[in-house]
Amino acid sequence: MKGKPRCSPLSIVRPVSFAVSSGLFCSLFPGGAAQAQQGNVPPAANPALSASALAAVQPPTESGPSAPASPAAGVPPASAQSAAEGGLSAQPPKPTRNEISVSGDFLLGQGSVTLPFAYSLARSPVAAIASAAASVRQVGTPDRNSDYFGGTISYSYGQQWYLDLSYQQGRSSGNFPLPPLIGGNSTFTIDDNWYQAYIRYAPRKFRGTPLAPYLRVGISYVEAKLVDVSDAGDYQQTDRTQDILGKVGFGAVYSFYTHARFKLGLQLEGEGFYGSRHQNDQESLPGTGIIVPSASIDNDVYGGIGRLTVRLQYQLGHSGQLRLFADAGMEVNYTVIHYSGSEAPAVGSGSPTELLWGPYVKVGLRYSF
Repeated sequence: MKGKPRCSPLSIVRPVSFAVSSGLFCSLFPGGAAQAQQGNVPPAANPALSASALAAVQPPTESGPSAPASPAAGVPPASAQSAAEGGLSAQPPKPTRNEISVSGDFLLGQGSVTLPFAYSLARSPVAAIASAAASVRQVGTPDRNSDYFGGTISYSYGQQWYLDLSYQQGRSSGNFPLPPLIGGNSTFTIDDNWYQAYIRYAPRKFRGTPLAPYLRVGISYVEAKLVDVSDAGDYQQTDRTQDILGKVGFGAVYSFYTHARFKLGLQLEGEGFYGSRHQNDQESLPGTGIIVPSASIDNDVYGGIGRLTVRLQYQLGHSGQLRLFADAGMEVNYTVIHYSGSEAPAVGSGSPTELLWGPYVKVGLRYSF
């Protein structure tokens, strides 16, 4: 019979079964709720939703796309890590406070030296020898050639006040024409040792500038032994001296060229000193059998030292804490020995002088920490 079409039972079951299947799918997989809210919209009608739903359903794989993860705690960003690997530093290096340096120096010198004569012979038990010696007593100033080797170690806390300790050893030689009392010629050698300690002050306000001045005060103890022997072998003298000197000095380095690791500058140093010298002079006349007592001589000593050098400095390593430096130039040392009272020379001036000058070289290492 004609009328409304009759619904097949399957037409009702299929939508119900689809709805049940969709609800079960939503409850079993995450993101299904979002898909359930869209109802029966086909995937082709909403491609964005299909892509998000598919991404929610499918777990990410190692080769597949994944959402950007937030950086873990304590792990620096890629840019900071790349900067660190490239040697870049976010903060400048901290300034150093301590400094220690060691150096060795050499002086090839020439000049003159003082050599007393007849001071001990004037004390001879033989009256004739004593009288003749007293009339010719003098201090000669023969020429000399000298070699000096030395070393210095310095330490500073704060790089403003420094303690400098140095040692220097020298050897000199030359010829001395003996006065008429003995006559002829003699050859002498001098071995001397210098022990020195200084306190040096370098103003901080000049740090980082081309000019680096300093002031220093110190003390020196010098012991020396002079041996003079006549060519004929009929005269010999052994003279031992001890000097105690107070010193005041200054210096400055001006760096006129700086490039990368190199620094080139001009250095000027000056020093004045004053002190006392004690001498023990022993003379003998070999072959005569006469025993001559020694003479004790006390003198005042004063003078100055000047040095002009070119300084080259080279930075070792990337931190700049270790530096090699070298000085090369000239040094002049001038000394006045003042004899006073009864021990003053009977011939010539009472204040003979000594001179030492020549090329000077110094090489060292400086480390800041």
